[in-house]
Amino acid sequence: MNTHHYIIKEGERFNSTVCPMVVSQLAALQEELEPLPSVNKDDIVISFLKEHCIKNEWIVSNPGVAKKMTSNTFAVSQIEAYFDSCKDNKLFLAGFESFIRNHFTRHESK
Repeated sequence: MNTHHYIIKEGERFNSTVCPMVVSQLAALQEELEPLPSVNKDDIVISFLKEHCIKNEWIVSNPGVAKKMTSNTFAVSQIEAYFDSCKDNKLFLAGFESFIRNHFTRHESK
């Protein structure tokens, strides 16, 4: 199994231009999930990729997205590695999550 690791320094803030593989995987994931309802979509995606769990209320509110995320059919290893690498840097993590939320919101509003 190929594992990835990113070095995120203390005080560093998220910058999407330095992680093109993460952004690419996120774009592919968003495209696959686009036809599904947007209710809690970003919450489900972030929670699953960050902690490999999804709140029951989100599963009930959007079972299609929850099922797709848990199917293990997406190439998301870079995103998961990024979450793992920034888990101790709360400022960076908040920026990364905000980027994901904005990415889904931007595409949902089209």
